[in-house]
Amino acid sequence: MSETTLLYILSTLAQTCAALAAFVGAVGLYRLQSLRAHREDLLRDMRGRLMQPTTARANVLAAAATAAKDGDKATGELLEEYNRIPDRLRWSRCALVIFEFWNLFLVAVSLVGFNYIKSWASSSWSFWGVWVTAIGTVAVTGYSVYAWTRE
Repeated sequence: MSETTLLYILSTLAQTCAALAAFVGAVGLYRLQSLRAHREDLLRDMRGRLMQPTTARANVLAAAATAAKDGDKATGELLEEYNRIPDRLRWSRCALVIFEFWNLFLVAVSLVGFNYIKSWASSSWSFWGVWVTAIGTVAVTGYSVYAWTRE
C-alpha cells in the first residue's frame, strides 16, 4: 500500500467516522428520548384508565396489575408494554455506547496514524487492518440501526 493511499484512507476514515458519530449518535439519542416519552405516555394512559391522575407511579403500577388480574385487558396491555420499555432502553443505550466508542476509537486511530504513515504503509497488516475497520464500521452501524428500530 502506498503512503498516499494510506493517507487518503486515514483521512476519509476520520471524516466518515466523525460524521457517523454525530449523525447516527443523534438518532440514537432521539430513540432513547422517544422511548422515555413513550413510557411516560403509557403511565399517563394507565392513570387515566384507572382514574388516578395524581397517584404516584408505584401505586399506579400496582393498581394496573390488580386491574389486569381482575380482567381489565386494556390496562393489562398498557402495563405489559410499559414493562417492556426498560429492555428496549437497555438495548438502545448499549447500541449507542458501542457505536460511539467504535467510531471515536477509529477517529483517534486515524488521527494518530498520520504520524506513522511510512511504517504503516510498508506493513503487511495494513491491508487487513483496513478491511477489519470497514467491516467493523458497517457491522456496528448496522447493529445500532437494528437496535434503534426494533419494536
